[in-house]
Amino acid sequence: MHHYMETEASYNLYAQAGSSLLLANQRQIPSVLTLDKVVLMSQATDLRAGMDTLRTKAIQLVGQVGPHEGYIFMNRTQTLLKMVVHDAMGTWLCTRRLHEGSFHGTGVQSNPQLSAEQLHALVLGLPWHRVGEASVFRYS
Repeated sequence: MHHYMETEASYNLYAQAGSSLLLANQRQIPSVLTLDKVVLMSQATDLRAGMDTLRTKAIQLVGQVGPHEGYIFMNRTQTLLKMVVHDAMGTWLCTRRLHEGSFHGTGVQSNPQLSAEQLHALVLGLPWHRVGEASVFRYS
């Protein structure tokens, strides 16, 4: 899904909602996966489940899963997340586990859509809900 994939050739994986998942090196490589929408599922999930079970759970919780939509599930302790993406040809399953600490869950919000910036912060283990509009101070 994001910055956690490296090979001997020093490839990095980047993802952003509303853009593409890229495998980039010194030369430009075409997009592998496009994400138009990313939803963080608010319920803790048993992540021993595979992609078919998680896709079915997303359909049950939101009603439908469309092409290029990512659904992120977290375990109860918020140390592991899995994202399921349907791309009209098949299903992708991306997994991320933090070495230390835990991911920031959804809190009281129910199945929030994440911006590209929030998705990036989430997979790094940062407080994604403080990124974007939530971080703006305004005169009231």
